[in-house]
Amino acid sequence: MKKLFIFLSFLIIAGCLRVGDIDLSGQALYGYKPNTPFEKERAYPIVEEINIGTNHSIRYEDGIDFIVSPENIILSIETRSEMKPFESRDGIRQEDSVDKVIQKLGKKYSTRIEQGAKVYTYQDSKNKLIEEFWTVDGKVQIIRLKAKDKI
Repeated sequence: MKKLFIFLSFLIIAGCLRVGDIDLSGQALYGYKPNTPFEKERAYPIVEEINIGTNHSIRYEDGIDFIVSPENIILSIETRSEMKPFESRDGIRQEDSVDKVIQKLGKKYSTRIEQGAKVYTYQDSKNKLIEEFWTVDGKVQIIRLKAKDKI
């Protein structure tokens, strides 16, 4: 009985370790990082700007969406597949496979289904960052890099 308890404890601990932290400190999308000051002026015009509570959502013509705090700090950056091709700092691009995401970032992720997409989430508690890869049919459609616990 004691061996069974130890074995089950090991499996539970191993499962918990799978969904752990990774270092996202170097991650950026189009040179932008969460938790940094936001420069509204860009080469592309704004196509939509709305308030989300006290934060602002700003979408540019090139397909980059930002959520910005009242203090003008970037909380989230998102790119969508229907716009021009994008690439994260780790080399993951739209239409890349889930296998490539896991190969580049590892197996310390969690998943959920949202709006018909399977979302792979990596977190960095030390740097308070989260990176999400929204996938459809095993291919990346959206990459979102955001500040942890601020949205």
